[in-house]
Amino acid sequence: MQKTLPTIHIKLSWLWYLPALFIDCVLTYPLLRWTVRRSKGIAFDPLVDTGIIVHQMVTLACWGAICYILVTKDSFGELLLVPSIYVLAGIMFCFYTF
Repeated sequence: MQKTLPTIHIKLSWLWYLPALFIDCVLTYPLLRWTVRRSKGIAFDPLVDTGIIVHQMVTLACWGAICYILVTKDSFGELLLVPSIYVLAGIMFCFYTF
């Protein structure tokens, strides 16, 4: 167990698309729900729509925190992950605003 656990990600590297697909679905589902409500002409409901936006922000914050903790090798968290989270948050802000 101690010999195989550190190298298990190398053996399963060909499945990289599955966690990426899951993360993509989790991050974009609130935006999809928001756009469906707007396209159907449903009026702004403070409870539902604010819940959608808060869900998006909490999901992004949790995902960013977990990734930041896991990406500590060679300071990649500060160099690459934090700016990419800021860019993603800015894009989400633009989508929800406009």
